[in-house]
Amino acid sequence: MKNYSKLWSAVVAGFTATCLTASAALIGTTTYGGHWYGLYDGSVPWTTASANATGVGGYLAVLTTTAENSAVYGGLIGNGFFQPHASQDTEAWIGGLTADGSGKTINPNNWKWVTGEAWTAFNAGNFAPGEPNGDSSGLAINRFGDAKYNDEGGHTGGWIVEKSVPDSGSSVLLLGVGLGLLGACRSKFLK
Repeated sequence: MKNYSKLWSAVVAGFTATCLTASAALIGTTTYGGHWYGLYDGSVPWTTASANATGVGGYLAVLTTTAENSAVYGGLIGNGFFQPHASQDTEAWIGGLTADGSGKTINPNNWKWVTGEAWTAFNAGNFAPGEPNGDSSGLAINRFGDAKYNDEGGHTGGWIVEKSVPDSGSSVLLLGVGLGLLGACRSKFLK
């Protein structure tokens, strides 16, 4: 019985901590193509943003088509975070990083996505004029008020997390069944 109580306590504590962390900095959301995108606020380097994205159960956004890039950018622009002026604080990290691990490149084809999805011709052509300029190994979106990419050299104002959207409530149903079974097991061992 003791082991189940410790396990249950750890699950509840982890779930609570994740929910509190995720909700504290979330400033905008949108969905596209079966995926949820959340814009988180905070001036952090790309590596921290990537770890934060993983910590809330996702990854930094991977935008592989013009339609996806436009939908995510358009869905998050209305919250006031992306303002059309020249500042790194108006950019958000996404899941692109240099392909060779060098940390810096001026080649728009020398990038990859954190998920391993293909770096497309759209992606290579979506850099803002003069970018990438070798500032960083991390990729940001919204160079001066548009949906273009920038290899930002330090911090941005936030990051965009991508997650798959659960299919028609089956995840919630499975969670409910699992919790019910845990409760039944716990009742059996308490007798």
